[in-house]
Amino acid sequence: MSISADNGPLALDAPPRRGTRDRLRLWRQSALANPSFRAALDRFPFTRWYANRRAADLLSIMSGFVQSQVLFAALETSLLTRLQKSPATPDALSAALRIPIDRMRAFLQSTECLQLTTRLDTGECALDDFGSVVVSDPGIQTMIRHHALFYRDLSDPLKLLRNGPGGGELNTFWTYVNGSGTAVTAESARTYSAVMSSSQVMLSQDILTAFDFKACTAVLDIGGGEGIFLESLAREHPDLRIGLLDLPAVAERAGERLAARGLMDRGRCHGGNFFTDPIPSGYDGVTLIRVLFDHDDDTVMRLLINIKNSVKSGTTIVVAEPMAGRGSAERIAAAYFSIYLMAMGGGFCRSFNEIRILLEKAGFRSVKKRRCRRPMLGTVAVAQA
Repeated sequence: MSISADNGPLALDAPPRRGTRDRLRLWRQSALANPSFRAALDRFPFTRWYANRRAADLLSIMSGFVQSQVLFAALETSLLTRLQKSPATPDALSAALRIPIDRMRAFLQSTECLQLTTRLDTGECALDDFGSVVVSDPGIQTMIRHHALFYRDLSDPLKLLRNGPGGGELNTFWTYVNGSGTAVTAESARTYSAVMSSSQVMLSQDILTAFDFKACTAVLDIGGGEGIFLESLAREHPDLRIGLLDLPAVAERAGERLAARGLMDRGRCHGGNFFTDPIPSGYDGVTLIRVLFDHDDDTVMRLLINIKNSVKSGTTIVVAEPMAGRGSAERIAAAYFSIYLMAMGGGFCRSFNEIRILLEKAGFRSVKKRRCRRPMLGTVAVAQA
C-alpha cells in the first residue's frame, strides 16, 4: 500500500529487487558524490585523465547555453559571412560590425575556442572548421535562427516542465501538433515548412545511403512536407513513381515545388489527414521521415494502424528520425529532441526498440534497423506490412 499524494511523497511499497548492474550504478553514483573519492581520482595518473575529461564534459554542459548564443551571434552579426570573404583584423571587424573593440576581442576569443574562427600568424581572423560549415549551409543557418523561439521557451525551464508547452513559442509555431490540422493555414504551413525543409536535406541523403529503394515501384511519403526527401529519392531512382500525403495547405506547396523541378509527371501530392483519412493506394513503399517522434504513443498507433489497414501485404514501410541509443551521437540527439519536442507539445525521441514495438503492435513484421552515417540526424527502421 502506498501513501497517497495528499499525505506525502513517500511510499510504503518495498523497493524493487535490483540486479548487479543497477547496484554498480548506485555505488558509482555514491562514490562520485564523495569529495574524497574525487580527490583520490585526481592523485593517480591513470585515473586523473578520466577525472579531467569528465570535469570538462560537465563544464561543457554548464556552458552549453553560452556556446549556442555565441554561435547565434556569430551568424546574426555577419561575422562568419564577413570572414568568408577574406580574413580581417579584430580592429577591422570591430569597425565593420559596429562592436566596440574590447567586446570584439572577448567575442573572438569565444568563437576561436568554439572553432568557429581562428587566428592567423598575421594576427588576422579567419574561418575555422565549424564556421566554414555553418556559413556554407543554409539549413544549419535556418535551424540556428529558429532556436531563438526555443530559447524563449527555455527561459523558465521549471515553468515549462510543470505547466507544459501551452501557448509557448514552439507550440505556437508548429501549428499541426494538435493532430487535427484545422489550425494549419497556408501562412503557417509556409513558415514551419521552410524550417522543416531546410533541415531535411542532409537527412535525406543519409536515408538513401542506409536503405536502397530499388525494390519499390512507387513510394508514398507520409507527412512529407514540401517534398525534400521525395525530390532526393526521385533523383536517385529515375523510374520510381512518387507520392506525398500531408495536410492540404502543405501538400499544395509540395506540389508546386515538385512541379517546378519537373517531377510531377511521375508523382502526385495528396492533401489529407493521415490519422483519419484513408492512405492513398497504389504504392508498395511508404516512408515516415521525422513523423513519429512528433506524437505520443497513442497517436502514433492510430497512424500506423491506419497505414497497415490501407496498404497491401508486403508493402515496405521506412521510418527515419533521430532515435535514442547508447552511442554519443544518439545520446546528444535524444538529450536535445526530448526537450525540444516537449516544448513543441509533440512526442519524444524513441529508441529503435520502442519504434519496433509500435510497428509490431500495429501489425508490421520483420522490423530491421539501418544505421545512417550521421545518427544524430536519424536512424532508419524498415518493416513489411
